[in-house]
Order: sequence, then structure tokens, then C-alpha cells
Amino acid sequence: MDAAPYAPDAATAPVRRWIGWVLPQTLRARTLWLVLLLVACLAAMLLLTAQAMRLAVVEGAERLAAAEARLDTRSFLPTYRGRIVDRHGRILAIDRACYDVAVPYTVITGQWSLVSSEAETIFAFG
Repeated sequence: MDAAPYAPDAATAPVRRWIGWVLPQTLRARTLWLVLLLVACLAAMLLLTAQAMRLAVVEGAERLAAAEARLDTRSFLPTYRGRIVDRHGRILAIDRACYDVAVPYTVITGQWSLVSSEAETIFAFG
């Protein structure tokens, strides 16, 4: 059985007319779909590039600030225990909000005083 001859439909007629101006007659039927596929790929690449530019350049600062804000979040957790009492009913510990204090190790060892005095000396005498 022979395949039916190629019968172009009305939807591709304008494209085929444009291709007729660009390509010689022998290559028209063979390359029509290849050219359409190439145009579709280029259009997709253009859209993706435009979206990437919009996200990086136009909204970049806002998105960076939002991402950095999510890095360090603080929330207070509700207490889960009640009071801790001894066998006589005296309160030993109470759950309540508290603060955490962080001290660098160089402050504990005293190394910070040497580093800061060295920096002051260099600043004063050059």
C-alpha cells in the first residue's frame, strides 16, 4: 500500500507561503516542520530567558530579602511542663519565658583583649 500523498491543510497555508519565499521548492515540504519546530524552541527559550531575567533582575532584591528573612526565625514555644515540686510541695522549677545569652569563646579566654589592643595599637601608630 502506498501512503497517501501529502495534503497540506488550511492551517499551515500562511506558513507554507512564507517558507516558499525563503526555501527552494525541493526543500519546502521536507523542512517545513523542522523550521516550525526550531521557531517553537526559540520562542520557548526566549520566554524562559525573559522569566529568568524578571526573577533575577526585576524582583531579585525583594526575593533575596524574603529568603534572608526566612533564614533566622524566632518563635516562642508554649511550655509543656508545669511546676516541678519536691515531695513536700515546694517549688523547685517553674516554666517561663527566658533569654539565651551567647558569649564568644575569645571573651571567656581573654583573647579578645589582646586582639582589640593590637588593633588599637595598629590604628594609633599606623
